[in-house]
Amino acid sequence: MNTQNNPKELLNFLSQTTRNQMRVEEDLGGGFVRLNIDESQARQAKHDIRCVEDIVLEALRNSRDAKAKNILIASCKNEKKNRSLVIIDDGSGIPQNLQEKIFEPRVTSKLDKFIIDEYGVHGRGMALYSISMCSHPSIINSHPGRGTVLMATIDTAKLPEASDQSSIPKLKQTKKGIEVQGPNNVLKSILTFNLKYPDLQIYYGNPSQIASVLYQRGIKEFDASNPFTDSQKPYIDCLSLAITPLELTKIAKNQFGLELSQRNSYRIINKEIPPPETILSLIPIKTSSNTKNKNISRSLSSYLSNEDLAQLDNATINVFNTIAEKYFIQLAEKPHFKRVGNTISVTLLLEKA
Repeated sequence: MNTQNNPKELLNFLSQTTRNQMRVEEDLGGGFVRLNIDESQARQAKHDIRCVEDIVLEALRNSRDAKAKNILIASCKNEKKNRSLVIIDDGSGIPQNLQEKIFEPRVTSKLDKFIIDEYGVHGRGMALYSISMCSHPSIINSHPGRGTVLMATIDTAKLPEASDQSSIPKLKQTKKGIEVQGPNNVLKSILTFNLKYPDLQIYYGNPSQIASVLYQRGIKEFDASNPFTDSQKPYIDCLSLAITPLELTKIAKNQFGLELSQRNSYRIINKEIPPPETILSLIPIKTSSNTKNKNISRSLSSYLSNEDLAQLDNATINVFNTIAEKYFIQLAEKPHFKRVGNTISVTLLLEKA
């Protein structure tokens, strides 16, 4: 077969060849198996992770393959130079009896969904095993249909990371497409991945910021006409069950591995810690001098600044108060605006006057 000038044929050839080298060694139940793969693939998988950014990438690929629509990544570093990562998704989830086995080599649920993507081979059951070889990962929470909460603690003295983790990458539109510029840090890895899979809603921030996303999302997603019990709710909607700052602190720790002070929990409940935008909404695209604006793909809502939203906020309050007087109702709190793609949504929480 001549695949030299046809990348698609080359990928199909590699995919079929690799599948032929993989056989089921053990059926673990719940849709998971242990593969008997070629030894060279096993050796290669151990070298797939060479930095913290590689761990993030492998976790993103796992969430993508689990059909997640939303992925939240909380990151922080302590004084001992340990990087803590918490990856939360609303994917297919993992049965409880397999939550330790998935860190063993060659365990996968992707036997019939073997993937060769832009980053290489995926689906050999080696990604989480590779992560466990260079960090201390654990499943905080997971259940079929409810998603997964994965935590990994990395000693950056042993597994390096980009020294500049604070710089925000820049996007530049060129004739060849969108170019991601900046240091090769975690945020750049996430952004580059998200550009390849733009249907994913990915959030990145410190534990308090991600907790704010979870809390506000849970409030918005609550549907009184179709209530879930606590054991049925997707994990990403569970933080909103907290009523007091103490409850929020406990749920964040026990259900998500997020360390919050009660002060920050209080600020989250009172919307004093705004949830970050999705990665693709957060970073604008710059235009090269010889590229026309019509080629730029950017969410329209991202053009509005915080000052613009403040004007909308004041106008909304004034209009609502004029209407609400005759119904003896009022706003319980300030309107909440959210930018998603080409949409700006507003939530009004009401109470009796």
